[in-house]
Amino acid sequence: MKILKQEKTGNRVKLEIEEDRNFYKLMEGKAYEEVASDLTVPGFRKGKAPRNIVEQYINREFVVERATQNIVSSLYFDIIKSANIEPVDFPDVVITQNEEKKPFLFTLEVDVYPEVKLGKYKGLKAEKERDEVSEKEVDQFIDDLRARMSKVIEVSGRGVEDDDIVEIDVKAASKEGDIKNLSGRRIAVMIGKGQIAPAFDKELLGLTVGESKQFNVNVPIEHFDKQMAGKSVSFNVTPRRISKRELPPATDEFAKEVSGLGTVEALRQDLKMRLHEEKRQRIEGEVKNKLIEEVVKLMAVQVPGGMVRRETDLMIDELKSSLAKQQMTLENYVKLTGKGEDSIRKEMGSGALERAKAKIALRMVAAQEKLEVTPEEFEGEIQALASSSGEKPEKFKKLVGEDGQGYIREYLLRRKALDYIMSQAKVMQKK
Repeated sequence: MKILKQEKTGNRVKLEIEEDRNFYKLMEGKAYEEVASDLTVPGFRKGKAPRNIVEQYINREFVVERATQNIVSSLYFDIIKSANIEPVDFPDVVITQNEEKKPFLFTLEVDVYPEVKLGKYKGLKAEKERDEVSEKEVDQFIDDLRARMSKVIEVSGRGVEDDDIVEIDVKAASKEGDIKNLSGRRIAVMIGKGQIAPAFDKELLGLTVGESKQFNVNVPIEHFDKQMAGKSVSFNVTPRRISKRELPPATDEFAKEVSGLGTVEALRQDLKMRLHEEKRQRIEGEVKNKLIEEVVKLMAVQVPGGMVRRETDLMIDELKSSLAKQQMTLENYVKLTGKGEDSIRKEMGSGALERAKAKIALRMVAAQEKLEVTPEEFEGEIQALASSSGEKPEKFKKLVGEDGQGYIREYLLRRKALDYIMSQAKVMQKK
């Protein structure tokens, strides 16, 4: 393999590469074998037809493309090393010469890691909130626990009140006609939550079971349902069942049931410590975000498109994981929002760019300060990740592979760099 020419424009490198003809022929033969192994030719067992027969059934351009992919894959590490470049994306390959008795020539273009001029990252200033936890916050958390353990009971002898759960028969219509997704029998509505519209809830107050009411509601233009947004909607509503949540009292028995602690006071103290730690971590995260934003602002760099694309891919994967927790796929999300994946990617573009800049900045800080991830730190992170996934550490390593382990090391190094920036910053408490 010879690099005949190397050019760099911005963060894009173009290489002209020559490879021995015999090596190309070897790779072409392997490509034919790979294609032929999945090919069924009349009169022959699958994958057993001779090459001269196989060639009649296969598009030669397809074989040449696969052979070229195999060549680039086998040479890529040597190419990167010889050219002294650090790619940040997959390369674009174009064959420039492929003739008998002549060397095999191709060009390889790829985005490479950018040149960076790091600005100030020590002695930065930031403000942080106070991390004290009030008794009111503890009260709210206990009320949330009570709500989770509440029972829904049917009530009678009165009309609808705030916080009731009401099953209604409802018919909704606008000037354009019936609104089917708001019409139906025994639809459950929690009063006071504005599920349909706040004005709708107010109209139901005082209604008793079996009592019908017809009214109009002017729905705000920003309403999530496009069929209703900005329209005057006519409703005909009849409550069929009124229920309410019955919360358990905050007694020592309740404290023992939800936490295993013997008294409400012990529960309150435990919650106060937990809420304090959560608040401390949240505030620290917010301060770190402010600091890295400042470092990025003071840094000079032209981010390659390949890095932004990779970051966007990661954000798409994160979106898929988040949707999966809600029992939803990206395809369903696209249908629900009316946005195509290309549109979603475009919206993510500015965020992906900022994330890429932050990663570049943290990597540069780590290099400047000669920070390293120790074997103990790496193994500790592997242990934690393996434990959360239910796998043994060695099996987890095999599952994520070399690329995954490299990503974990990069993440740990960035985290270390961010901790360093934090340790050097002047963080003041907000008054």
